[in-house]
Amino acid sequence: MPFPTTERETYDQNPLQEVICQLRFPTILEISSQIPDQFQNAVRHKYPLYRKVDPSVAELPSNVPKEIADLVSSLPLVRTTRIQEHRFLTEDEQSLISLNQDFLALSVKSYTSWPQFREEIRFAESVVRETYNPTFYSRIGLRYRNIIDRDNLGVSTVPWSKLFNTTLLGVQGAESFDVDVQETVSRTSIKLQDIEDGFIQIRHGLAKSPNSENQVYLIDTDLFCGRKTEIDDALKTLDNFNRVAGNFFRWCISDTLRTALGPRDI
Repeated sequence: MPFPTTERETYDQNPLQEVICQLRFPTILEISSQIPDQFQNAVRHKYPLYRKVDPSVAELPSNVPKEIADLVSSLPLVRTTRIQEHRFLTEDEQSLISLNQDFLALSVKSYTSWPQFREEIRFAESVVRETYNPTFYSRIGLRYRNIIDRDNLGVSTVPWSKLFNTTLLGVQGAESFDVDVQETVSRTSIKLQDIEDGFIQIRHGLAKSPNSENQVYLIDTDLFCGRKTEIDDALKTLDNFNRVAGNFFRWCISDTLRTALGPRDI
């Protein structure tokens, strides 16, 4: 394991913006050729909202002015061969199931704990099994998107070099650069020795907050394996990914940042 093993914990000031799980399977044409009414009936007590994503229409960010959105929608469309996607959302729109002929995905914006998210994955995956009976999974992925905002955590005057592992920061870890570096993006891919054909791809760096003018630090962690995985082994693989992701995040942050986040044992 490339990162030291640590005890599981959660945070009062949770930096997670979104967690995404994707299970890819060999193409099931039934999903694209028919309305997924049976699937919806099985999930709608928890995911009552439905949206169909038109692959020929680009989705615009929510902050795009209405005039521009109307102009884009009026332009002639160039039809593509992208696959239609069905989305099932919770009433508060914080959790989402995505389904198309090639994959099942589950994302949540109000992540609280791995056991809770794991149960939602198990639920959605069991409905796919019962409804479409995929033969195996060709790719399994688990992604964590963290945003660290010093202002919101009450450590706005603490240099980034005191909040993160300097090995992670690289040149921006030098205190002399702390006030000068405005934006950085680093990408790293690491093979996971303990997980067959498993990888962790890390994208991190400084950026502007999507909700304010604050400078924030992004840590986007994507764990995946691209080998054939038996249906019954999917959750075990995801459990392993979750363990690696937790160890990696703890490796990233300093004791100062950990204290500011408000750790709690699970």
